[in-house]
Amino acid sequence: MTSENSAKITPHSPSALAVEQEIARACKAVAERIRRSISERQITRRSTGEILPGITVSIGVGQFQFGEAMEDLIDRCDRALYLAKKKGRNRVVSEKELNQEMAGG
Repeated sequence: MTSENSAKITPHSPSALAVEQEIARACKAVAERIRRSISERQITRRSTGEILPGITVSIGVGQFQFGEAMEDLIDRCDRALYLAKKKGRNRVVSEKELNQEMAGG
């Protein structure tokens, strides 16, 4: 007996939304690993051997929306970056958090 499985994921369907949310979580997780890796590095001044203060990294994460201009994506990422800095630096902020902040929550 054979079986065929197929799925159709259309824009704005529950399946598409779930995929989009999972991609957003994965992107934020990658950005967080990058941030943590950089902030945990110990940097030494070569000329003196002095250990320098840690580096902080703020990252704004956004997702490309089909059909949008690249400038719109960059703008969202930039606004998320500034929100990360506003919230105390050395953190990752996604466009979802940016939207929540803009909505007053």
